[in-house]
Amino acid sequence: MAGATALKFAAIASADSLREDIVEAALGELLVSSELNVRRREEFRELETRIARELLPAAVEWLELVEAVLEAYAELAPWLEAPLMGYARANYDDLHEQLDALVFPGFVRKVEKSRLAHFARYLKGMRLRAERLRQDAARDQARMLTVRGYWRDYLKLRAERGSDDAGLDELRWLIEELRVSLFAQELKTDGPVSPKRLGKVIEGLKGG
Repeated sequence: MAGATALKFAAIASADSLREDIVEAALGELLVSSELNVRRREEFRELETRIARELLPAAVEWLELVEAVLEAYAELAPWLEAPLMGYARANYDDLHEQLDALVFPGFVRKVEKSRLAHFARYLKGMRLRAERLRQDAARDQARMLTVRGYWRDYLKLRAERGSDDAGLDELRWLIEELRVSLFAQELKTDGPVSPKRLGKVIEGLKGG
């Protein structure tokens, strides 16, 4: 792992923990895609050899994703402080809460690879929002209030149902896509997203 990547991660956790998370995530991906119900010693050794051979290339793929995330993180960081003390405090608090929910110690091994691929876009969207926030806090707040309602619903449902829930997972990432659509439309979303769609997902979760 390059020193520059480790430096960007330093504000979140240690470089060693990042390396461990990348290897663990890559290993987990290989194990999920492998037939682990082996009963003969020869089969186990073949499995062990194959995973050992494929682990480095898999880890490199994860590292490339993580580097893109940390690059976007580094570009966002200078924009997370208000230009004046007390300026749009709730808006900046919302940005910090969003960031903490995305990038935290252990996020690499806790987020699916297919979803991690979108993190750089989410962080770029946050940077665009933060840039525009300095120009028009009122407009940002109106959009923020739209998202906050869904985010409160998500947090309440997560407290009730636990985090291991496919429907809840769908809602969580739809909220991130809604943020992109409201604050950084030019980055485009991963599929259609609208308040109506989020409302249906929430209704289904509450009904279930």
